[in-house]
Amino acid sequence: LLAEDISSVKVTQRELQTAKANVTSLIENTNDLIFSVDAQNRITVLNSAFKNHFLEQYEKNISEGDDYRLKLPEFEKQQWTMLCDRVLKGEKITTQETIADEKGNKIYLEISLNPIADENNFITGISFFGRDVTSRIVYESEIIKAKEVAEDATNAKSQFLATMSHEIRTPLNGMLGMLELLRTTNLTNKQREYVN
Repeated sequence: LLAEDISSVKVTQRELQTAKANVTSLIENTNDLIFSVDAQNRITVLNSAFKNHFLEQYEKNISEGDDYRLKLPEFEKQQWTMLCDRVLKGEKITTQETIADEKGNKIYLEISLNPIADENNFITGISFFGRDVTSRIVYESEIIKAKEVAEDATNAKSQFLATMSHEIRTPLNGMLGMLELLRTTNLTNKQREYVN
């Protein structure tokens, strides 16, 4: 009976190890920035993408157990503290951050902060997901510019047609008026045929 209990515990432990390995692999093998913190803002999970981003952005290494806010500039520390306080109260937040790469190009990040709750719905921490949305922002900007160019072209075409219509109608009206006047005069049959 005791051997049975131990074997079921071993099976459960193996299953937990397998599940943990799968989750770790998923987290580690994405380009998205992923990390989580406990209620005291100490990092509990982080992937290489986040470590590399943090090192590039702040020139500081970061690892599990660190309070990441202590490594941020004061303004950002205050900003992230306010966001985290809201999330620890149960709010889900998605925000956008603009940073510059080493060449000075703008990079747009979409960052989602979500509360982590235990089985009793007690919030124990925060999960952070960051995604580079630069290509989407650039694409949306290009679409807006293309729409504006198309609207400008449509307006120019409409203005051109209105102007041309006026420019053509005015002389035609003059000619038609002259023909009407000409019809009221004495004309030969040949002349009347030309006028009509």
